[in-house]
Amino acid sequence: MAEGAIRFADFYRAINRGREPLPWQQRLAETVIRDGWPEEVGVPTGLGKTASIDIALWSLVCDLADEETPRRAPTRIWYVVNRRLLVDAAYEHGRRIAELIENPECVEADWSVEKSGDMSVDRAREVLEAARDALGSVGLARDPLVVVRLRGGAEIGARPPDPAQPSLVFATVPMFASRWLFRGYGTSANMRSVDAALAGIDSLILLDEAHLARPLLSLAGPLSECDVGDPSRVLQGDGSCGRARPTLVSLTATGGGRNVFDLDEEDRGHPIIKKRLGAAKPVRLVRAKKSDLVKKIVETTFDLLGDQPGPSVAIVFVNDPRKARELWGGFAGGGKRRPEVDRVLLTGRIREREAAAIRKRLLDPDTGAPSGRDRESQRKKWQRHLVIVATQTLEVGADLDADVMVTESCGSRALVQRLGRLNRLGESSTARGAIVHAEDEKNFGVYQDEPLEVWQRLVAAAEGSDELELGPDRVRTVLGEPNDAPPRTPELLPAHLWEWAKTTIAPPGEVPVEIFFEGFSESLPQVSVVWRAYIPESGGVLLRPVSAEESVDVPIGEARSVLSELVGETVARVAYDGVSVEHVAVGDLRPGDTVLVGSDRGGYDEHGWAPESRSPVLDVSLLDGPGLPLTSEVFRLLFEQSPELERMLQIVALVGQPPDPEEEFDRVSLQEELFELIRAAQPSALLRKEEWDQLRQRFSGKIVHPAGGVGVVEYRPVKPGRDPIPLRSDALDELSRSQSLVELLAHCDSVGAAAEALGRQIGIADELCEALRAAGEFHDLGKADSRFQRWLDPEEVSPEPLAKSARPWSKWRADRIASGWPEGGRHEELSRRLVEAWLAKKGESGPSWDPDLVLHLVTSHHGYGRPLVPPTEDRGALPVRVKLASGDVLSASGDLSWWDTEQPARFRRCCERYGYWGLALLEAVLRQADHAVSEVTVA
Repeated sequence: MAEGAIRFADFYRAINRGREPLPWQQRLAETVIRDGWPEEVGVPTGLGKTASIDIALWSLVCDLADEETPRRAPTRIWYVVNRRLLVDAAYEHGRRIAELIENPECVEADWSVEKSGDMSVDRAREVLEAARDALGSVGLARDPLVVVRLRGGAEIGARPPDPAQPSLVFATVPMFASRWLFRGYGTSANMRSVDAALAGIDSLILLDEAHLARPLLSLAGPLSECDVGDPSRVLQGDGSCGRARPTLVSLTATGGGRNVFDLDEEDRGHPIIKKRLGAAKPVRLVRAKKSDLVKKIVETTFDLLGDQPGPSVAIVFVNDPRKARELWGGFAGGGKRRPEVDRVLLTGRIREREAAAIRKRLLDPDTGAPSGRDRESQRKKWQRHLVIVATQTLEVGADLDADVMVTESCGSRALVQRLGRLNRLGESSTARGAIVHAEDEKNFGVYQDEPLEVWQRLVAAAEGSDELELGPDRVRTVLGEPNDAPPRTPELLPAHLWEWAKTTIAPPGEVPVEIFFEGFSESLPQVSVVWRAYIPESGGVLLRPVSAEESVDVPIGEARSVLSELVGETVARVAYDGVSVEHVAVGDLRPGDTVLVGSDRGGYDEHGWAPESRSPVLDVSLLDGPGLPLTSEVFRLLFEQSPELERMLQIVALVGQPPDPEEEFDRVSLQEELFELIRAAQPSALLRKEEWDQLRQRFSGKIVHPAGGVGVVEYRPVKPGRDPIPLRSDALDELSRSQSLVELLAHCDSVGAAAEALGRQIGIADELCEALRAAGEFHDLGKADSRFQRWLDPEEVSPEPLAKSARPWSKWRADRIASGWPEGGRHEELSRRLVEAWLAKKGESGPSWDPDLVLHLVTSHHGYGRPLVPPTEDRGALPVRVKLASGDVLSASGDLSWWDTEQPARFRRCCERYGYWGLALLEAVLRQADHAVSEVTVA
């Protein structure tokens, strides 16, 4: 693979406002193009390791632009890191890149924010246009580059739209690893194999701060060994190219593995790198007792701030969120020796709304602590010091530069990262740090005993002094190689992977996947907690699907304990379809679940997860959802300070219910009165002024009553056009509704053509692309069943069999009952029988493609058949017949009460031929082609 028309330096400048890449970044780009990715990028902190995302995307652009040589660069670039806020920050970088590539003409406006370097805007536009053309040459999506974020509370459809689509995927470790192992958190059972394919084949995984996820690093080899088949039969080419198997790259400043890419002498001589590596970081060693640790940290911080020439920034690290809360309280108030300070608290347990405000402040050169700010100018404006209390959230990846850094004892890797926030660019001559060690502490949580060893090394290096230098060039010598033991993990066996591959029906008592990427440690799997003012009854549908921005991830054990106090023994949980609600016992919560808590129950404040708080919590879904629910809970939350609240509640009780012909009140007049009261109301203090102003402008003046739901004041859309309507999983099973009638054979032909095209764009072997086309052409033939046709077309409008109906959703269930189609009946089972009938007709002159594969793809195109398609009671079955475009007439039994006893063995044979992830990729190609042709959003 060659650079082609786009040089890396030009691409980097174009997406980074003209800035020049550092020498090591240029050298890594050349290495990737020439030899592929190293196992580890071990560049010290503060030198831009996340540019690996830019390098990966550039190599994909070059690959797609080069039509002469076989594909080598993986289609999907995963950036995985075990810190939610870092996922968010990287996601914003990815979105900005995607917007520039999609709209190169916006580069001038983008560069006006911050322009450096000599590259012209015109040249940047040319580079971006070339990237757009290359990336847009594959995939079915309209956008040349898709950017996806996966973390707790991820939105419906949070996946690339098809396996050929160039994509940047930003994810936490559990979200990525669970998908890799066919048990995707937050994914419906029927979509697990699709998500496994998107993670486990044709993917590059950039594992940032890999020391936080060492069990995941060790998974790639065992997973490959336990795969019963060969995915290179699906994706041809050099097996080392990183497409048949995922390429896993460790990005860490505290690694030490094999095949490490690190700085060379030329890099170290670069003026920027030399300055940063030589940054002075004198650190004080402070002894304390466990009982007065927080007090000692506060005292030490004030002592160090007192030595600064003026108002300065201090970052104070502790090891868990509860201690951070206590410490943050310790900086309140003032006194003779303790001046008043501005305080910021940031942990990982905070929603995007509040986290964004904190990030905005911290990265603002006037109010915060971004690298490169003008310290002298800042000190002239400030009246008080700024103290930032944080957990590991700011330990890695945060581009902050403090004058003072104080931390409690921690592990070697964590200490290196925390020191990376002190005098980050080497621009401060007065920077000071401190490490506070509780000498009687015996439990250091996730760090186990390592802080004791780190402390002993520090004391020995200080040689009797209470201070030593820990700049980047010195700290590794002092600390030596990290001595922390990775979490214990069980041995991965072939039987584990075979059980997980059975996604249709999870085997009882299966081994949980999380112990293989989390290990046996105190770090427990998490659930996402979301606050809503309106929570439907069990079985009801959410007005707006849960988004990542409104969720907080909490360890499952702590969540169960706190939720029992907040809501009792039963809690509302979002079902697998992502839009409906189910009520379960708190003890039955599972890793990756999304829990709904009433806004009036508390558990959260402006600083994040707050188990002791019982104050109301803003439902942020009300700010950008489709409308305002007409419930007393919603109006009490938003208008608690309004003197007209009681009148509002009276009106809501009437107009919130569906219209009744016998109602004895003037509904129109009441609605108009309600709108006037809302617009004139004094909103809750929970709402920011700009939020209320925007919300008030969006009220449409229209009230609707969705079927089975509460009345809603509709919002005007933020942007023109309609948002996609989320479908429940039972609707998704059929994909049989659309805006207009769609003929069966035409739909099958379209899906077959789309599946073949996707396969060829990915680089799938020719004979398998032919199989994909055949599977697409056969996949929905079972819908020719006369009962299914009565369901789709009860009024017999169409002279031809249909694949899609235009019937309204409100009549969907009644139409099915009237048609005689059994509840839970699977049309794909009938499609499979018709394929077998076609194969029997062909006999020895049959197709060149693998019959097992096509039969499996047809069977599994809604996620069933891995390994079984469930039978259903069926009393009115007749033979199903269909006439193909060729004139052939196929016929098969329509009885859905018996199941295909051969399917489990067929599934196993396909896995043994193509590998677990190779087969999943072929399934994903067909299924995503079907979704694209059907124009649906799925979860």
